[in-house]
Amino acid sequence: MKTDPYYSAIKADTGTVVTGMAAFIVRTKRAGGPTNMFREVGAIAAQEMFERMEAAAKRPKLRLVKTA
Repeated sequence: MKTDPYYSAIKADTGTVVTGMAAFIVRTKRAGGPTNMFREVGAIAAQEMFERMEAAAKRPKLRLVKTA
């Protein structure tokens, strides 16, 4: 199983290299905190959904054909 890159080694503000949950916390802090991260992820997800909806609207409609 592949590990999440958010938990990989990173140099903290103190100069210490940290891994695991400490690395996650460092990355979260640098991203502006959890609230900011959720806001950005939500905006990206909404944009992707609107793009999918637009693409679906441009596809030809299917029609049900009854068979004997």
